[in-house]
Amino acid sequence: MSKYSWQNKLAVITGGASGMGKVMAIRLLGYGAKVVVLDNNADRLQQLAGQYPSIHTRTCDVSDGTAVQNTAADIEQNLGPVHFLLHGAAIMPGGALEETSPEELQQVMRINFFGTVEITSAFLPYMRQRNAGSCVVFGSIVGEIPIIRFGAYGASKAATNYYMKVLMDEYRHTGIQLLLVCPPAVNTPLIGQAVDKGPGQLREMQDGQRKMMTPEKVLDAIEKALRRKQKIIFPGEAGIMHLAYRLLPALVRYVMLKTN
Repeated sequence: MSKYSWQNKLAVITGGASGMGKVMAIRLLGYGAKVVVLDNNADRLQQLAGQYPSIHTRTCDVSDGTAVQNTAADIEQNLGPVHFLLHGAAIMPGGALEETSPEELQQVMRINFFGTVEITSAFLPYMRQRNAGSCVVFGSIVGEIPIIRFGAYGASKAATNYYMKVLMDEYRHTGIQLLLVCPPAVNTPLIGQAVDKGPGQLREMQDGQRKMMTPEKVLDAIEKALRRKQKIIFPGEAGIMHLAYRLLPALVRYVMLKTN
């Protein structure tokens, strides 16, 4: 994924008005790519467009299937074929499951899981027609390891992780590269949604007692994975957590309970 291969290629990034999506949008712009950012926060999109006039922006709720389909068609018809798709739009509520209403849980699933379904269902068929392109989706290590006070978010990411694992197997004989990224806690505004009611580890990280992974490190890992044609990556300490849970699941859950 060298910067020279991106000249005039079209990249679409969801949730790109802030956090890792914004960092990736700016990075790809520097590589010479044409960048389209989708987000449901119109104010942040306006700020982004003001800072980077060459970035195209579209207001879009990823859980609205009709809006996503129309947005994908508009981009393909008016801006050109999408070469790269990075789906990062998500919400991250914290809280015990017994204190989470069914409506709240459904909202998390609509945005985090079904948003992934809507985005991939809208953009991948265009890539399929050309038999070319790359699609990166953010799952989470939380979708692999149960963590209390993260049940709603973890369930949505577990569904996303499973969905992507099956989808990449179904696309294995195509020219389309699918990559599932399962990071640990990353220092972005998204973390702020879960600090008050979420796992105690997040408060320790926000207070500076523990370090969070930076967006830049995660994106470096994504670039390396795309070059190596990897399918699933666990950046930073997520790799250690994933291996430990596979080998000693009871011990890892014990440690998680003690630290939360």
